[in-house]
Amino acid sequence: MLATRQQQLDTGVDLETEAFNEMALRAESEVASAVLADSRLRTAEELWAQCMSGAGLSYSTPLEAFGDPRWATPEVTDEERRIAMLDAQCRIDSDLDASTFEAHRAAVEAWATNNPTIVGDLDGADEAMLAAARQVLED
Repeated sequence: MLATRQQQLDTGVDLETEAFNEMALRAESEVASAVLADSRLRTAEELWAQCMSGAGLSYSTPLEAFGDPRWATPEVTDEERRIAMLDAQCRIDSDLDASTFEAHRAAVEAWATNNPTIVGDLDGADEAMLAAARQVLED
């Protein structure tokens, strides 16, 4: 029965092809590069680093703090908790998370604007899969 349902949902759009995977990787790479280059993110990261340095920590980015080898243990230490709480407060004070979200939103929007054919193909694939799913549910 499951195989029959899968056949009903198969729209002929193969999202696992090498070409699709290459396109997805290229899109992810382009968006990530744009996010990292966004001045809002760089400013927020600088403010975050200043906030952290006020507590005697010399991390330049949250990723650097996350990758600190001191946290590569199964147990959570009091120092790790202290730094995590400071990180959370510094994220709020620097507006880091909102800046990251806005940089990502802008990068995705720009990518979509610059790649209308790919976006159209993906929209068409989504519509086809939704239509096939509706048909299965109606049967």
